[in-house]
Amino acid sequence: MQLIAGVCLATVGGSCIRDLGNLTGLDAINLGLIAIPFTAVAITGLCNAYNMVDGIDGLAGSLTIVSMVSLLLLASGHAPDNQVALLAYMATSIGVFLLFNLKIGPFANTKIFMGDAGSTFLGCVVAIAMIHFTQSSDAVIKPATALWLVAIPLMDMTSTMFRRVSEGKSPFHADRTHLHHILMRAGFNQRQALLAIVLAASVLAGIGIFLERVWPQTEVVSFGLFVLVFGLYFEFIFKNAFRFAKTIRRLGAGRLSR
Repeated sequence: MQLIAGVCLATVGGSCIRDLGNLTGLDAINLGLIAIPFTAVAITGLCNAYNMVDGIDGLAGSLTIVSMVSLLLLASGHAPDNQVALLAYMATSIGVFLLFNLKIGPFANTKIFMGDAGSTFLGCVVAIAMIHFTQSSDAVIKPATALWLVAIPLMDMTSTMFRRVSEGKSPFHADRTHLHHILMRAGFNQRQALLAIVLAASVLAGIGIFLERVWPQTEVVSFGLFVLVFGLYFEFIFKNAFRFAKTIRRLGAGRLSR
């Protein structure tokens, strides 16, 4: 059903990925006939990425805010005001939700959840926003930059699914190998894990903004650096997840003993 929705968005809704940019340094990669199925897979992928990362309170919403605010900063002054305002409204509405979801201040007596429908909706919204601002006539960022803005959900989903398949399991098999699980195994509580992941997502999004606006680089450089970061993430956090967790726990114990 998500793939069908992706096809509808690509054909009727106009949210279609037709150009991946010049990722190789040779020429722009035009998808041609596979643009619609590629778009459907991309939208489905992000829907599930934000759903799969939603394992602790506030995480999916906070990561969506990171993506939206980053895109807002890049679009301000470069895109129509109504589109910039829509990004701001979306980020603000999620922020209000987080007040109740995380039970902050005067909202501590009422708790709400978004559920699977909410997290997949957020992934879909982020996907449509990224497609629009990289592919439409109002494009303001390179396709490679969009990867930095959704880095943590994308890397978490891809690495987790790859590990499941390598172990002979279904890529959708539920387990406790997501990034937040690894951090909590390392001794973080839910709120600490949330802050650590959001900080990491913000840093990666900041790199994307830096490469796009502050120190503009070719898409080859941006994409190459993203692949490098992805490789390091997979090697040190997922391929050696339990060793990583033990190392973090040991470092924390060492600091406490001092």
